[in-house]
Amino acid sequence: MTNINAKDSLLTHINVFRVAVQHQRHLVDILVHSTEYSVRSIPGFVSASLHQSLDGTSVTLYSKWHKEQLRQTSESDFLACFAAALDIATLETTVSESVKHFEPLWPGLQVLSDPLRQLSGRRLN
Repeated sequence: MTNINAKDSLLTHINVFRVAVQHQRHLVDILVHSTEYSVRSIPGFVSASLHQSLDGTSVTLYSKWHKEQLRQTSESDFLACFAAALDIATLETTVSESVKHFEPLWPGLQVLSDPLRQLSGRRLN
């Protein structure tokens, strides 16, 4: 797992795919394959994590990239990797740099509370 550090030279690329509930599992399969065999071969790739929403309406691909190499990669390179996914989902994407990393006050305590579970899949803005 890649550590998040506000002072590193990495960028975070977040892709949120919106999908019908009945297609989420298929979308996950497509993204696992495209990340395994295409995304990982793009210069500058560091790591990726794939997340599926609890409500079944989205899948998020969170990836870390070396800044300079990501800037040289065209958007069409990424879209080519996701062509099959875009047949069944829409895509929202953003590239960000880390500002601050937070860890739990009590490292052994990592419980997802009911209010946080209820927020899953909802937009907060």
